[in-house]
Amino acid sequence: MDRLQYAANAVAEEAAEIAQAALKISRFGAESVDPATGVTGLQKLIAELNELEGALTLLDEELAAKGLSLAGRGDQEAIGNKIQKILKYAAVSIQRKLLRT
Repeated sequence: MDRLQYAANAVAEEAAEIAQAALKISRFGAESVDPATGVTGLQKLIAELNELEGALTLLDEELAAKGLSLAGRGDQEAIGNKIQKILKYAAVSIQRKLLRT
């Protein structure tokens, strides 16, 4: 494994931890406090998002060494498109009475 692969693995690991934190918010609520750590679900999610940013920065540095980059990150049009797609499917879930409004 090279440093680029190692950094990519770190991104994948952090993404999985974000998924876990988001699922815990869904199950227990954003303000729910983990009795073992004293941290709320929202605080945990924010911490994991910051750790992902760190891993992405490292990955971008490793890519730069190979003449590549994550320059497309933060594309507001792509982000807006994703939000619209999520809302489109939320409307389907509302229609099927699977999501409360």
